[in-house]
Amino acid sequence: MKYTYDIRQFKYNKETNTLYAEAFNLEAQLPDGSTHQDPFPSGRGQFYVKNHETGNERRFTSLKEQTVKYYDNHEEEGWTQEFTQWVFESEDGIKCVVNLD
Repeated sequence: MKYTYDIRQFKYNKETNTLYAEAFNLEAQLPDGSTHQDPFPSGRGQFYVKNHETGNERRFTSLKEQTVKYYDNHEEEGWTQEFTQWVFESEDGIKCVVNLD
């Protein structure tokens, strides 16, 4: 199944050449033009990101799953949060990080 996401659903960081998104905010368009009811149904499978203004689209494939930790040391005891991310890459080297938590 081909899952396509609109480029406007992602934030782009030019310095790292990376697209970022929260999985629960993504809506996948199916080949028939309908929208899939589940957020990010492609899982770690390949997907496409399309820029509807230019008509260009890129295919992304899975690279890895990673856990990222954030620390807050401004309080006395501080706290730690962990987030799971899936990292993808396009054929021309653009990264895409999807936050799962």
